[in-house]
Amino acid sequence: MSVLLDALEQCACHPDIAVVLAKSLLHILQLLPEKTIASFKSLSAVSRVLKVACIQAEECRRSGNMSPSLESKILPLHGGQRPNSEKMGQSWFTCMDTCMELFTKFFSIADDAGSLVLCDWTCIDCLFDLFWEEGMRNHVFESILDLMKVLHCTQCLLDSCCCCCHCQGN
Repeated sequence: MSVLLDALEQCACHPDIAVVLAKSLLHILQLLPEKTIASFKSLSAVSRVLKVACIQAEECRRSGNMSPSLESKILPLHGGQRPNSEKMGQSWFTCMDTCMELFTKFFSIADDAGSLVLCDWTCIDCLFDLFWEEGMRNHVFESILDLMKVLHCTQCLLDSCCCCCHCQGN
């Protein structure tokens, strides 16, 4: 698991490779959820995967590519051919989407995923950075709403208490 995460971070600027690594992590999480969740926690995998998605978004912007939803609103060039840069933009988006899918899967199967994410400012920063990506907005918005449901006790977050022990009677 550690090697896959390290490789994912190293290949963050290469979407075709990064998406294969992210899909591998997702597949492992689906096959062995209990063991994978423990490894994800100890390796800070969620924040690392979200950082990769943010790097993908930055690289996509830097290369001048748009999200697929914006590209579809623009008329195609000569004879419907898409320039190679648009194909690269699709690769960036696919990788970002796979990273978000991995995040969502972890969030849905780990009992304490919400509190882990809420206590990790890197995750929060990455989610809000990804929110501004046109093609990712709905997916990220759903995740943010899910996190808001977890945050049923503001005092617990402020006290860094993720067990909500003094809120259970309320």
